[in-house]
Amino acid sequence: MDNIKEKLKKIKELADKGVDGEAIAAQAQLEKLLEKHGLTIEDLFTEKKTERGFKVNNKERTIFAQVLCSIVGNRIKEVYNYKGKKSVIYLELTDIEYIDVSQQYEFHKNQLEKEKKKMLKDLEKAYVYKHNLFNCDDPTGENKENKTSMTLEEYLRMKAFQDNLEDVSFRKQLNQ
Repeated sequence: MDNIKEKLKKIKELADKGVDGEAIAAQAQLEKLLEKHGLTIEDLFTEKKTERGFKVNNKERTIFAQVLCSIVGNRIKEVYNYKGKKSVIYLELTDIEYIDVSQQYEFHKNQLEKEKKKMLKDLEKAYVYKHNLFNCDDPTGENKENKTSMTLEEYLRMKAFQDNLEDVSFRKQLNQ
């Protein structure tokens, strides 16, 4: 994935070398994006780094570190520094790197949470099916009004979870 700096450089090049309306549209887009991110044309070509802080929860450290590595590469050893109990990570980044890290981290953090919720629902459904825990009003599962339809994709995800669940049986502890 192109980072923002590369994208802006390409738009600048199109604005400089484009023809007629193409160049005008590219210039307008470039100005809009620069303003949106609080940047100037010079920022695209500077490597000046500023210390930036990111608040990262412990459970989100891995996704943050992976995003950071994807943007700064081997420099992660230079910039990865925890300070305090709240896990504020201070990094020396260019303005463009800061924007890239911020946006990608937010995107991937939110997407991961969506995926976790979806997987938890599938896991619960798989557990119910694996251990035959069905509706008390219809123990045979024959009441079609209570059945929910699943897409093939949902079924396959649920089945994959079900196949990986431990084979256990509940045994009543009371004797008569």
